[in-house]
Amino acid sequence: MVDSQELKFQGISEILKGAKSVLIVSHQNPDPDAVSSVLALNYVFKNMGLVSFPYLPNYPAQSLSFLPGFFDIKTEINSFEPDVMFCLDYGDFRRLRLPEHLLIKDNCRVVTIDHHLESDQRGEIRALDPEASSTSEIIYRWLNYAKIEINQDLATLILTGIFSDSGGFCHVSTTSQTLNIVSELLLKGASLNKIAKQTLDFSKPLNLSRAWGYVLARTKLDQETGLAYSWVTPADLNRFKANLVDFDGITNIISVIFD
Repeated sequence: MVDSQELKFQGISEILKGAKSVLIVSHQNPDPDAVSSVLALNYVFKNMGLVSFPYLPNYPAQSLSFLPGFFDIKTEINSFEPDVMFCLDYGDFRRLRLPEHLLIKDNCRVVTIDHHLESDQRGEIRALDPEASSTSEIIYRWLNYAKIEINQDLATLILTGIFSDSGGFCHVSTTSQTLNIVSELLLKGASLNKIAKQTLDFSKPLNLSRAWGYVLARTKLDQETGLAYSWVTPADLNRFKANLVDFDGITNIISVIFD
């Protein structure tokens, strides 16, 4: 019996057979999983001979510049009109911040790959798995289904997404399947040591160190749920000359706070 995810993977492969150009998008203020997912598919599609356009609404953190293909990322879409659009890791369609000419384009097929809970995802194919550690993990499964060879560059991209979104393999979404995939990626040449150093590097300039301290100092703890939370305002960004991507990783600290 063929499971539903395998049918969706089959559908993705079928759509690509008729495509010449592909747009790959993810959410604003992209985290490592979003960036890695976009770059992984961009790498694969270029090797397929497709015209591939990796788009993010704003630039990711420079700490991710070690990722293969990082400088291929575009933050503007002008006249590019794809046959297929892949929407990754976004949860809510509005977070993609797509330009109007793409929203009204009728002849563009849409595919979503996402590990967020079902919300406002769109597309004729929606490969969703809220139990997956990351969108990168789902992409690995499709690559494995499609028998697409994974080299060191691809392994680095996918492992970065998994490692980051699983909280360094600490979140409950880290399963035995996740760790089996990690093992395969290490065998393909990905360096867990390098990825950990790049994504867990908390060295920061003075203004960002102060910004993190300010946000952590306002952390609240809900006594009923045990949920710790904080927030960043536009005024904070202006005060500390920061961007939202500069706070990537701060949730890993807040999530382990207890009374």
